[in-house]
Amino acid sequence: MAKLSTHIIDKTTTGSSDDRNTVIESNVLLVWFSSIITERDDHYGYLITHLQTIINDIHVFEDADQCVDFVTDINHKKVLLIITDDIDQYLVPLIHDTPQLDSIYLFSQNKTINEQWTKEWYKIKGIFFEFSPIIDSIKLIILKNNRNSIGISFISVDDASDPNLDQLDQSFMYTQLLKDILLDSEYDEGWIENFATYCRNNNSGELNNINRFEREYRDHLPVWWYTSDSFLCPMLNRALRTQEVETIIKMGFFIQDLYRQIEELHSDQFANSQAQLLIVYRGQGISSTDFEKLKKAKGGLISFNNFLSTSADKDVSSMFAESILVDPELIAILFEITVDTSIVSPHFAFVDNVSYFRDSEREILFSMHSVFRIRDILSMSHNDRFWKVDITLTADNDKQLSVLTTRMREEIFAGTTGWSRLGKLLIRLGAFDKAEQVYKAVLEQETNIHEKIIVYHQLGSIKNEQGNYSEAIKFNKNVQELVEKSLHSKHSVFAHSQAHMGLMYETVGESDKAIDCLQKALDIIKQARTPDLHNLAACYQNLGSVYQGVGQHQKALSFYEKAMDTFEKILPPNHPDRIECYSKVASVYYHMGEYAKALSCHMKISEIREKVLPPNHPNLALSHSHI
Repeated sequence: MAKLSTHIIDKTTTGSSDDRNTVIESNVLLVWFSSIITERDDHYGYLITHLQTIINDIHVFEDADQCVDFVTDINHKKVLLIITDDIDQYLVPLIHDTPQLDSIYLFSQNKTINEQWTKEWYKIKGIFFEFSPIIDSIKLIILKNNRNSIGISFISVDDASDPNLDQLDQSFMYTQLLKDILLDSEYDEGWIENFATYCRNNNSGELNNINRFEREYRDHLPVWWYTSDSFLCPMLNRALRTQEVETIIKMGFFIQDLYRQIEELHSDQFANSQAQLLIVYRGQGISSTDFEKLKKAKGGLISFNNFLSTSADKDVSSMFAESILVDPELIAILFEITVDTSIVSPHFAFVDNVSYFRDSEREILFSMHSVFRIRDILSMSHNDRFWKVDITLTADNDKQLSVLTTRMREEIFAGTTGWSRLGKLLIRLGAFDKAEQVYKAVLEQETNIHEKIIVYHQLGSIKNEQGNYSEAIKFNKNVQELVEKSLHSKHSVFAHSQAHMGLMYETVGESDKAIDCLQKALDIIKQARTPDLHNLAACYQNLGSVYQGVGQHQKALSFYEKAMDTFEKILPPNHPDRIECYSKVASVYYHMGEYAKALSCHMKISEIREKVLPPNHPNLALSHSHI
């Protein structure tokens, strides 16, 4: 039999759901197997109707082998499987141990079916004779999945004092700086319409909710929307967790509105109240990898990279944490969160009176990227799979946090404004495709020539990193044209552009053009009233690299030595940026036959790496092999 190519978003869709182009996407999908089902089947219509509001991804199969192949090909998603006829005893053993398969539901109208055999397979949730309990179970799984999919970052005490930001948990740095950008941005009513249009892309199952959001957004508060039973909260959590740049930009107005409402609620609730300690709880699952990071960060900082829902009811949160234990891939965590209301931190508020459900439960919602200090980690079970973690909300003026965030802002945001800062951050994290999306979006809206120069320069850098050198040269020529029109050919931006073009010409083997561009850049930098020593050192080093590439070792060595002398003035002795220059000098000495001098350079490289890298880093072994 052929597969029924059924998908609640697009009924013509076939193949793996990982390949679909949809913006409202979950990491849970539903597979329904039945050898007798048709689209006219009442059960089919009932299930589709009731599930399309909570899950976007449903695939129906009539052929067992095709079903097995589909499930085993899925990556990075949880699969829920419904089997609706007597083939289950054949299919379950074939598919049960597939890692991505989370739950199996056996639907049967034969109430005399033998349940004994199902006890051998722990992923089977039961034999069901009607669909309502299946739907309820799937809703609960999706709720748990959304809760457990919140991104978490950890900063140990040592990490926070490390001068090299590249050693930090990248998601911590990304989310902190992203929050700064979102809160500084300006939005008008057009953003709501643009977001709704974006959401409608291949998402027919959510059209009613999307249309309602666009039509009624200003009729309700942001917290109401965030807590409503719709696509919004899962979509936001997923985008923040997976750093989906385009979605985050489209949702920027909502993130800002939600953040500001929490600040307003906090002011109303705590401005005139006496200082007190609040204790709230959150139960969730985390991966064993994250749990190891958590233990190592004790005494340091933990941040939740989304908006964080918590409860004053310890029993409810404990039950939720305990329910995680059925998933062998997760560690159950009960976070006990202490909040001193007297500290400077307007990033939390009670929301039960303004939420969609208006529960009687006392719920506190923390803003995106709230940061806590890890106080204690205690085992709650004999098998070390259930733990209580005591954390305390940090103040905005927390010394460790303040030093860290100030350093990040100064290093990453220097010389940039607006959304260009996000592009620069993404380049720093190596996410070049995402950075290109940001800069091209900025270019469409930007009218300021100076900002356009920066954007073209960054696009050239991205294309260079991607190996598309002709495109990189084109963008740098755009920079030079704009500089000559609006500034002058001795401007530092012109020097940057010439230097980048020099590197690109070197890469494509046009050494004469490379030397010409780099020499022009060097002359501009040296003639400046206060030369930029970082760029001066880089220019010396790059000229050395070009001359080395054409076999002029003595000239190369001369430029490398000038680079080393400049680095001496601006970098501490063990700074990682010195390694590349030492490595190039060692290479020149080796080709000149001066092996003792080459060895001396490799010894210096090894000393730096031993001080700045973890003990098991592969580059340490590389250094030792050179020695």
